[in-house]
Amino acid sequence: MEYTVFSDDQRPGTFVLIEGWARNEDLKAHNEEVHVKEFVNVVQSMLAAPFSVTPITPLG
Repeated sequence: MEYTVFSDDQRPGTFVLIEGWARNEDLKAHNEEVHVKEFVNVVQSMLAAPFSVTPITPLG
């Protein structure tokens, strides 16, 4: 439903990706896709620090 990339103004070189999913099951299925796993494996070596995932829930 949503896929937006932000640059962190307080930490240059840090990016935040917001993904919106209709259902948690959809996100889980997406993360099991071969192309997603391949992307994660390739990109890891390009990062200064491992990426992290923080689930959030909209209020209201």
